[in-house]
Amino acid sequence: MTNQEKALHLFQNGYSCAQATMGSLCEQLGMKLEDGLKISSPYCGGIGGTKDICGAVNGAILLIALKCGYSDAHNDEAKKAQNQEVQKFLEYFKNENGSLHCRDIAKCDEDKKVNCPKAIQTAVKYIEENIL
Repeated sequence: MTNQEKALHLFQNGYSCAQATMGSLCEQLGMKLEDGLKISSPYCGGIGGTKDICGAVNGAILLIALKCGYSDAHNDEAKKAQNQEVQKFLEYFKNENGSLHCRDIAKCDEDKKVNCPKAIQTAVKYIEENIL
């Protein structure tokens, strides 16, 4: 099963866009699946159901942090590098999906989530090709 297939499988089995994105790749970046699913769970429905930033975006940013994040508050180079990676991802995602916001991407009620699979695949593809 590819990473994108795993992400869609998670989504189709009830996990949110954020969890599907995070869950498809977190183990490859050193995090247990259960932990990845837990840490990404509040980002569903555009952050806590607010329809703000798409869960797939948030899940991908968490994956970028696993690979490019920093723990030294004084490491300005690491901060800059991480922010550049996030900005590149955001631009790519917005170009592919037309928005960063759940309310624009889903374009429907919570039960249908018409465009969510594409958003998840976009996020996972970017991480595969640029971060792993």
